[in-house]
Amino acid sequence: MTCRGRARPLRTALEGKTKAPNSDYHKNESPVTVRQAEVARGYLKRATRIDKLNGHPPGSYGPMATAFNKKNTGGRVLVFVMGAFAEISGDVSRICGIIAHKPAWTHASYYNDDYKRTKGMYRTRIQKARGSTAHHGWA
Repeated sequence: MTCRGRARPLRTALEGKTKAPNSDYHKNESPVTVRQAEVARGYLKRATRIDKLNGHPPGSYGPMATAFNKKNTGGRVLVFVMGAFAEISGDVSRICGIIAHKPAWTHASYYNDDYKRTKGMYRTRIQKARGSTAHHGWA
């Protein structure tokens, strides 16, 4: 697949969080995964609460909740969570894919190259940089 024309803009909500060492690290679940899900759920709850305060009936989506649901992630906020021991949440891969979209599209359209392979190359570079940054921050 080659690229022609303009890249379509990707719009999504992103959030970055850190996780301090606490009792969550003694559970079976990954603390960064738990924190990621907790933050993502909180955004939609706050959006529906704000819509309710602005007069929209409970159970219906007001303008704020509708805006969240129109995003390309299906209303889910992508959360970058870095834990106390440099572990990184699962949304990092999707975030790196979103970041890699524009340079990959530009590269593929200029050099008439395969878009998927080019995006994978840029995603790998970005993930290596993120992982390196996390480990340097932890050290």
